[in-house]
Amino acid sequence: MNNKADERPTDVKPRALSLINRGVGGMMLLALFVACAGSTTISTTDSGIQGNVSYGPTCPVQRVGGPSCRRPYSAEIIIRQGDRIVTNIRSGANGSFRVTLPPGTYTIASAKTGLPTLAPFDVAVRPHAFTTITVMFDSGVR
Repeated sequence: MNNKADERPTDVKPRALSLINRGVGGMMLLALFVACAGSTTISTTDSGIQGNVSYGPTCPVQRVGGPSCRRPYSAEIIIRQGDRIVTNIRSGANGSFRVTLPPGTYTIASAKTGLPTLAPFDVAVRPHAFTTITVMFDSGVR
């Protein structure tokens, strides 16, 4: 005989308990994914390109031990990724610049045509690092 005292009102059938455990486990897994997703985003403040822009030669003949025929240059530079212009920057009067960019490969080019010229070139930006470059504009003096 079934004794009412032996029955426990908190008994849950095994299948129902399994479904509850799956639901709680699923919610915990979802919370873990959300927390991890926030921590794996790529920061755009700790990587990019920095360097100096020069203009030269500024003299027809450079002598060994003589003054440099390169000068700092304030120039407008275009930074592209594929066919898309990512940003335009201007180097300072001393030629220096720094731009934050996410990791990837970028093409550096002049914003202007004509002299001085800049042959476009590619630069790789790695995560959590600034790539240091020298951008050399050719004055055409020979």
